[in-house]
Amino acid sequence: MGDEEGARLVESRLRRDLVRLCLLLHRRYPPYSKWLGTAFSALGLDLPEGPAAFTAAAALHNEAGLTSPLDTGLRIYHNRPYPVLHCDRFADATRAGIADPALRAFPLIGSVDQVCDSVDVLSDNGLTFELRGLYAALR
Repeated sequence: MGDEEGARLVESRLRRDLVRLCLLLHRRYPPYSKWLGTAFSALGLDLPEGPAAFTAAAALHNEAGLTSPLDTGLRIYHNRPYPVLHCDRFADATRAGIADPALRAFPLIGSVDQVCDSVDVLSDNGLTFELRGLYAALR
């Protein structure tokens, strides 16, 4: 019981993020939402449903060789009954491997298309250039 619609919305958002991550791990730029499924399908990957999708994405991270292999097993999050990957381990290990201190200093918010999903914004190069202030403000 609870907010089933909200849970489905969160699941959809997380799956979209996993699809985008899979594309990046295969060195493919993730297009905006309309073409995201097509781009992902071209990879020929089978991303399972539910929590197993996180394990599959973690395995892709290990295969990419960005870091030493990390445990891909799910864990309980505090006392909640939902298994999670604890993705911060992957972000921390990846960031630790960045040699350039200026790059390592950037906040972990991703690129502008991870902050904003508006096609009007993302297709306006001048506006996306202006959004660079987001990064400066977060330093």
